[in-house]
Amino acid sequence: MGNFDKDLRSIQEARDLARLGKVATEKIADYTEEQIDRILRNMVKVAEENSVCLAQMAVEETGFGKVND
Repeated sequence: MGNFDKDLRSIQEARDLARLGKVATEKIADYTEEQIDRILRNMVKVAEENSVCLAQMAVEETGFGKVND
């Protein structure tokens, strides 16, 4: 039964994320290319600044990979 509950949670999380994605898409629909570019540059900057932490989280969650890679 434990896996069943985990599966249901995963499905609900996917639905919630899809709903949030739709809302976000509607909010940025009228953004200029420059505004979108600025958002993307900031996303890349934050990901790069946190790359080690993100790698550690990914390895811990999946059991795959190496943080140093």
